[in-house]
Amino acid sequence: MRFSFFLTVFVTLYSLLHFYAYLKIRAAFSSNKIFLSLLALFMIFMIVCPILVRILERGGSERLPEVLAHIAYTWMGLLFLFVCSAFLLDLFRMLLSLSAWIFHKAPGAWRFSPQTLFYVAAAFAVGIGAYAYFEAFHITTEHLTIETSKISREQGRLRIVQISDVHLGLIVRHGRLKNILRKVEEAKPDILVSTGDLVDGQIDNISSMANRFRQINPPYGKFAVTGNHEFHAGIAHALAFVKAAGFTLLRGEKVDIPGVITIVGVDDPIGRRNGSPENATEARLLSGLPKDR
Repeated sequence: MRFSFFLTVFVTLYSLLHFYAYLKIRAAFSSNKIFLSLLALFMIFMIVCPILVRILERGGSERLPEVLAHIAYTWMGLLFLFVCSAFLLDLFRMLLSLSAWIFHKAPGAWRFSPQTLFYVAAAFAVGIGAYAYFEAFHITTEHLTIETSKISREQGRLRIVQISDVHLGLIVRHGRLKNILRKVEEAKPDILVSTGDLVDGQIDNISSMANRFRQINPPYGKFAVTGNHEFHAGIAHALAFVKAAGFTLLRGEKVDIPGVITIVGVDDPIGRRNGSPENATEARLLSGLPKDR
């Protein structure tokens, strides 16, 4: 029932985005009927493509849904950027017209042709999309130092490496994971933690990536909590992958590493509707810990 509601909302909103974009493109190229007909067919296919990808992958296919996923989700991003920029341009034009009406000025000099508006919005979408695409391959490491008396003098320093929102699936595959884990290994962690969304909504055929995680063995272990995508992907499959990757999964639990640190983990809030342990809140778990830990 919940999934049906989500699917209905998704298709409705996604269709409205396509309809708005189609109106903008039709205004710019109204004389090209063949192009507009092909565009309409393409947009209809793009609306159903994410659903088709899911069906194909669940059916055991891999290469075809991977190709379609790259096309569908790249288009989704570009469409969103185009609609946002086109909407802002429409808002700008409306404000100019309102200003002209208030001050009794002729708006003619401020008018832009539909083609100009389309090209500006399209250039913005492609430019930002290209920047985002290449930026995604540039993995940076943020260093944060916490000084505390709760780490023993004998321990001296404890290095925790955190990864989050990796989204392994049809889009994020072995190449990007290799780059991420190379950064992890270069940091030489004492502890590795994954703080949610290790996997994406497409969960099948990624088990081989767990082998790469198992090659990383920090002295004090690897720990993980769920993110919302673990539940979207199918919690049983997602948790199986996390455990196969060698992480100790904490779902309303705490683990004590004697003489070093106590680690507490809770589910993503969406888990409260999906079988998370009752009353396993962050506040309750932390309240029972010694203050000097």
